[in-house]
Amino acid sequence: MVQHRPTGRVIAGAGNPKQAMTFYFGACAGSIRRTVDGGLHWRCVSGGYFGSAAIRAIVVAPWDPSLVYAGRRLGRSMGLFPR
Repeated sequence: MVQHRPTGRVIAGAGNPKQAMTFYFGACAGSIRRTVDGGLHWRCVSGGYFGSAAIRAIVVAPWDPSLVYAGRRLGRSMGLFPR
């Protein structure tokens, strides 16, 4: 599902170092969303994997931008998300 205006609070964000228009954000409700057009459209890419736990950290791997690392409240790494 694509949302033109995502709602909710954003805690973490990261950009793709090799694709200037691609960004990710982690939300309080536990989702990770991605845009490939500089923020005009956003898509949920975590598919409910995190449940309702807030995403507190998100990083795109500089050696492979198809890997996105995300961390939850307790500081545990919880997943790798291919683009």
